Amino acid sequence: MFNHLRTGQYYHIEGLVYLGKNLVYLSGIKTFNPATGKVEFVIIASLNKQDQALIDYKERWQIETMFKAMKSSGFNLEDTHLNNLDRLTTLIAVVAIAFVWAYLAGIDKHENISPIKVKKHGRRAYSFFKYGLIRIAHAIMNTLNVKEFNDCVKVLSCT
Repeated sequence: MFNHLRTGQYYHIEGLVYLGKNLVYLSGIKTFNPATGKVEFVIIASLNKQDQALIDYKERWQIETMFKAMKSSGFNLEDTHLNNLDRLTTLIAVVAIAFVWAYLAGIDKHENISPIKVKKHGRRAYSFFKYGLIRIAHAIMNTLNVKEFNDCVKVLSCT
């Protein structure tokens, strides 16, 4: 059924499915996983029409990536064991700002200084967030390189 598709090509699966009283659209994309050498499919069931479903999925995936960064891939929010709502709210606000800073610093470094290397399996070695977090940490720890720290701060001003 999918053999005629090229890798990365968006595909609307024929037909609609009723889930209870809801009409569900099925959409998908054909991908190639270099690590396994196999063709894989991402199948998306959505209440939205198929052309919007993949866009929504990509946006949702960005949110999931942000949660991962906040919970286990950089900030380790859960390790704080905070249970006071005011303190937790303040911490999340500070971490959200730090996340955006790291993300922007990573994009800036990728686009203007040194692109993120692509590994053999076809994925980047770092996310923009992790790349930026490493950059900021290095700038803070290396007090002799004031320019690098100033460049990281300048990213926040969007100038």
